[in-house]
Formats: sequence, C-alpha cells, structure tokens
Amino acid sequence: MRASAWTLCAAVVLPAIAADGCFASNRQSGKAKDTGGESSPGDDAVRPGEDGTGPGEDGTSPGEDPGGPGEDPGGPGKDDGPELPPPCPTFSIASFAVDGGVRWARVGEEVKVSAVIASAGEQPSVSVTAAPGVDGSQFEDLGGGKARLVLTDPPLRHRTTEVTFTLTVSSGGCERTRTAAVRLLGNVWVADYSEGVVQVFRSDGTYLAQGVPSGYLSQPWSLMELPGDRIVIGNRNKKAAEVYDLDGNHLFPFVTEDAMGQNVYSVYGAYTMLIHAPDGRVWVGGPREKVIVHDTDGKYLKTLELGFQSPSVESMIQLADGNVVYASGSSIDWYLILIDDKAEEIGRWGKNPQFPLQVEALAHAPDGKVLVTGQPSWDGKGFVALLKQSGSLIAHSDPLPFRPERGLAALGDRVLAYKGDQAGIALLGADLKVEAETWNGLEGNWSAILVLGGF
Repeated sequence: MRASAWTLCAAVVLPAIAADGCFASNRQSGKAKDTGGESSPGDDAVRPGEDGTGPGEDGTSPGEDPGGPGEDPGGPGKDDGPELPPPCPTFSIASFAVDGGVRWARVGEEVKVSAVIASAGEQPSVSVTAAPGVDGSQFEDLGGGKARLVLTDPPLRHRTTEVTFTLTVSSGGCERTRTAAVRLLGNVWVADYSEGVVQVFRSDGTYLAQGVPSGYLSQPWSLMELPGDRIVIGNRNKKAAEVYDLDGNHLFPFVTEDAMGQNVYSVYGAYTMLIHAPDGRVWVGGPREKVIVHDTDGKYLKTLELGFQSPSVESMIQLADGNVVYASGSSIDWYLILIDDKAEEIGRWGKNPQFPLQVEALAHAPDGKVLVTGQPSWDGKGFVALLKQSGSLIAHSDPLPFRPERGLAALGDRVLAYKGDQAGIALLGADLKVEAETWNGLEGNWSAILVLGGF
C-alpha cells in the first residue's frame, strides 16, 4: 500500500516527534540486535565455526556466500528485538472552523465550531477545548469535532475577548491539532450628556448598570478606555476629564492647569480624546486650534497648536501608522485632516463626490478601517460611511431615517450610531443598512459610545 506523508509515522528512537508530525510515544528503531559483542551462555551470539566465517573445516572459500537465508545473524529467523509498533492510523483534519465564518459574537449569540475529519481506519479520539475561559459564558464540547459557546451573563468589567477553540485528534500515538477563534464583544458604555450619566449595556443592548454614580458628571461628552481597566470621561461643562475604574469608582481628574496656573481648557472643555501611540499620551481636543496633551495618569504635558485654522474639533482618531485623523468644521465647511504627532497637517481627505463628507464623528472599524458619520445639511438625513486608512471610500449607507450625530462605535462588524434627532441609538448591519432602529430601547442624548476592548 502506498503511504502518504500523513499515513505513516517515521520510525525514530524513543522518545521523539516523527517526521510527519505524529507523536511517537513508545517506539524502537527496528534495528537488529547487535551480535558482535560479548555474550553470555544462552545468548544468540554466533560462535566461531558456526556461521562459516571462522577457521576450521566449515570455512568458506573466497567468493562464497557466507550464509544462506536464516543464517545471517541480523536477518530473518534471528531475534530482531521488540516488535515495531503499527504505523500511524490514516486520519487527517480536512477542516475546522467557526460555523458561518462568525468573527464576533454578542451576548446571547451562540457560536458553533465544527470539524471534518477523514479516517481510513479506527476512529480517532476527538476533543474541542476553548480558552481563555470568560466569566458569564457557557462552553460545551458536543463530540465529533463540534462545540458550542455562548456568552450569557457578562460582569460589568467584561471587555471584548478573543476565545480560541482547539481541536485535538489522536489515535495510535499520533496527535494533530487545529484552532479557530471568535471574539466575544465587550460591554458598551454610553454617555448621556443631557442627563449627566454614563450607563453600561451588554452588547445585545440589555441594560446592565449605571457606570458612574449620579452627581459626578456634568454633560459627559466623550469616553475613552485607558490601560489598567480604567475609563476617562470628558466633562464639557466642568471643562475637565475624570478617570474612573470599570466599577464606576472615581480615581482622579486630569490636571487642567499649566505651570503658570492657567486653565488649559477652553469653553468647550474636554471635547474628544484618544490614546496617542507610541508613547501612550492622551490627546484632548476641543479648544479652538489647540490639542491638549496628557499622560495616562492625567498629568498635563503640553499644548499643541494646530498648524492650520480650525473652527472646532468634532472628532479625532488615531490610525495604525500613528498619525491622527482630525475632523474639523462648521455648518459651512467640514473636512478631515491628517496630522502627525506634532499636530502638523500632513494630508487632507477632501470631500468625496460620492457622498457628502460633513463629518459628525469618527470611529475605528475592523481591520484598520475608519467609520465616518454626518449629514449633508442641518435639516437633512445622514449617512454612515466606511473608509480605508488612505481616506478612500469603501462603502456608504443609503440616506438614513435619522440624523446621526456624536455617538458612533463599531460593534464587531456592526455599527452603533446615535440618532441625534430621535434621541436613541440605532444598530446598523455589516452592509450599513439599519438592522434595528432602537438598539437599547432607551432614549437619550448619547454623545459618546464605547465598546470595552474594542478597536
């Protein structure tokens, strides 16, 4: 029978990994027992004169065969040592994947994985595991290379977590593995600037808790995640940024005064923020033609003067290359500007004739893409668009049945967008079509939306 690379394990000295990737747990080399050394009575060692090679009347003449079948001490009929184990069974893993190609899962969405295993002999042992374990999730190995996972009751601190499924197939000492992964979407923090509250929802829109106790905030305008399980909230009225842990406990405020005692914030306060790689600084926008820079512990570092005129900043996000996209504009002229870490303009994303680039908000999307939302006029309906990091258009929605404003976030391959004229949050699908006009069932002036552990 012809053997392929995955049907036979190479015979190797114990212990070893065979050349075809099979694990050889208990194997011998198969080499005949050495008979040329010392032996004790009863051993199979060959004595002079018995094999035709030594002196005496049984000696062979030149050119004769020293021994026929069965007479060679290493040939058939002699002790070959322990019997060789059988070859690795003929099985292979044809596929192992998340059903439907799902990459993200919200609370309550069941994720299933399945494998296709080919076997020409004895059925192998098959198991599926999932790691890391996520609080509030349920995992079940269904057997035969199938398993299910569902997130049912995440805690307040739940962040988007990638879970890796591992398929293990083994038989006859051989073992092979495959992996597949899915991300369980984190809780969603939402700021309501008119009510002065920050609320926490599960990724399916179910209300979970109030993120920050009442009385601490005044017009919360922006949200951003910080290292160390912390949230920074920009207060527009207080002209300050406050840091909380994920249980809603107040930790400290950002310093708002420079060395001369001057307040570094303008009347607009902490308008929008981002972590600025590679050194982890926090940029706070809002002051006209200025960006305030802090470290992640809230210390004031410096003020950057924009290298261009800007009536106001609507939103900022950082790209994978470290540059920043800055959305600036007024009711007359809106535009997107690419700036470096010194806030100098290095490019501009001009108005695209395919859709009206009057930007209200920017957000990160999967695979390094950029979400943009806005409207063509103050009294018109809006749109959501998906851009490449180069600024070129990938896709845009049809005119939406609402006017999107500040709040915008990617929920996996879906989109959460604040309905500014209807005081709610809509859910858009991966095709940027409205999937649900009311995501969380609550009205509110949602100025900021943050998916924990998101992009």
